[in-house]
Amino acid sequence: MTTLLRNPASRHYFKALGKWTLDRDQAHDFGPVLRAASFACKAGFADMELVVSLDHPESVAELSFEQICLG
Repeated sequence: MTTLLRNPASRHYFKALGKWTLDRDQAHDFGPVLRAASFACKAGFADMELVVSLDHPESVAELSFEQICLG
């Protein structure tokens, strides 16, 4: 499983603090969803999307933190 953060407006993935990429293979994989959510909250990334994919790239779930937090 791969867990990424993405800016929905620019479609860039989080790579490192101050660094973003369009290439999801270069993006930082947070591993557990809760780790990504915790980081996003601490970093003030409330407008980011959580992108989770299983073993196959075609099986991807995309959720905004607004959807996660507000249901």
